[in-house]
Amino acid sequence: MAYLIDHFGSGILGSIFEGSVDMPERLKAIDALDKAIAVTDPKAILIDLSAANLAHYGASDALSLAARINQRERPFRKVAYVLRPHQTDMVAMVMSGIHGPDTFRRFSNREDAIAWLKQAA
Repeated sequence: MAYLIDHFGSGILGSIFEGSVDMPERLKAIDALDKAIAVTDPKAILIDLSAANLAHYGASDALSLAARINQRERPFRKVAYVLRPHQTDMVAMVMSGIHGPDTFRRFSNREDAIAWLKQAA
């Protein structure tokens, strides 16, 4: 498994990715995260891709994943994406564009992301 679902303090749930990660793996992680969200009802979500090697995907894949995220019954309050400075992820850009930086924000390290998320938790 290239991802792990974990808790990062009160009200913060996250998915940490490692190694090679393709779009089907990310969709599996969304399903696992949704199950954990249903049980814990977090106020904030951490998506850490900084230890992952993201497989190439197209704009249609990014839009499909963004649509899958947006199909959630309850909206996210805050979501932090952690990516290394040289990493690009169309999904993070699309989600920030759709929901704005007060809801979806990119960070270059987990500590800053968690500090921002704790404001919501």
